[in-house]
Amino acid sequence: MAGKAHFTERNGPVSVPIYRQPTRTGVVFVVSKALPQGGRERKSFADFEAAKAHAKRVARTILERGSAVSTLSDDETSALALLRSTATARGVTLRAAILDAEAAMAVLGGQTTLRAAAEAVVAAGARETLSGHRVSVAEAVGEFLRDKETSGRSSRHLRDLSSRLSRLAREYVGSVSTLTPTMIRQWVGGIPGLGPRSRNNFLSAVCSLVSYCVRRGWLVPDQCDTSRIDRWTTAPGEIEVFTPEELRLLLRHADDRILAWIVLGAWTGLRAAEIARLRWKDIRWEGEADAQWGYVEVPAGASKNAAKLRGRARRLIPMTKALRVALIRLRSQDPMERIVAYKWPNRLAAMVARKAGVEWKANGLRHSFGSYRLALTQNENQVAMEMGNSPQVIFAHYRRVVNKVSATGWFDVPPSDRECPTVGSTVEA
Repeated sequence: MAGKAHFTERNGPVSVPIYRQPTRTGVVFVVSKALPQGGRERKSFADFEAAKAHAKRVARTILERGSAVSTLSDDETSALALLRSTATARGVTLRAAILDAEAAMAVLGGQTTLRAAAEAVVAAGARETLSGHRVSVAEAVGEFLRDKETSGRSSRHLRDLSSRLSRLAREYVGSVSTLTPTMIRQWVGGIPGLGPRSRNNFLSAVCSLVSYCVRRGWLVPDQCDTSRIDRWTTAPGEIEVFTPEELRLLLRHADDRILAWIVLGAWTGLRAAEIARLRWKDIRWEGEADAQWGYVEVPAGASKNAAKLRGRARRLIPMTKALRVALIRLRSQDPMERIVAYKWPNRLAAMVARKAGVEWKANGLRHSFGSYRLALTQNENQVAMEMGNSPQVIFAHYRRVVNKVSATGWFDVPPSDRECPTVGSTVEA
């Protein structure tokens, strides 16, 4: 990690730096250490003392590991130096050379030597096959996308990956064995007309491809360490919210194709993709003391952060009375039917906004829920559980965007002037 260390933990000859890194939500302290198999491990901590304690453990581990190296004989030390020199001359790291030799000997199973195997391959004219398997980037992209498709990824995710990686396959003619961190960053940085966030999205897609190639054995793990690629700095986006009156206008002009999508976004804060996965079985009509109007359940498989959150991905969001009234009117008798069947709800919602004379705001319903809900509850942990974010993100993005008076008004808006003239305050603080 570039830059001057904020603090360095020392244990004898071992030094472990701690870097102070600004983020969109504040500051984190990063401890970076080299891994035996190559690359680096970085751990971030919101608390400096926690980072310092981790650095102290790392320094102790490195020191203990180093004591074993000091017992090498002179011949062993010379052999290690020769191996490093040979590896450097061939453009690979010492770790990569050792790991490659270890993997090759495992394949041979002790039946012959590496030299004998290499000579046999050359004699058979198979040099091109062994050199990174000579799998082209285009072939790797095709295999990767087919694997993602069979693993059940959403069509939206697949379209995004295909769009980005197909461009790489068109513009980079060569085998995956020639990919390097420098080449990847230069390629992403050279795409015209992209902002920092879009470049980072391209970079994430390519890094996923590289990881797939390593798992398939087309790349040596240390050969293309994508963790060394610097990402582009993104400026925090300004949160835009709808006013209660704008929401009232949207609901007044929405028909049944889009009404459920709007009320779920406005009064649960669900992401568009999460709403698209909801079925009527996910609506819990039975109320409880702290949620008298029932719940909307977001199953773990429908949550955007399911893989990251694991068992905590499932969420229960209390319904407002207004939301319950709207959903009861739209309710299907088939529990497995999707609540919103329209394919492009964002596009239809924007058309409704134009008809209502309201400026459409991207992610405005979710941002509005987060802002008004936090103003009403003053509890970022609760809002984070309902929205599927971290408390730090909720506090940084939604704190003091709106006041409590307007928050009460937001959740007082009826789903339809004709169906529910007045619903009263519907969210418990």
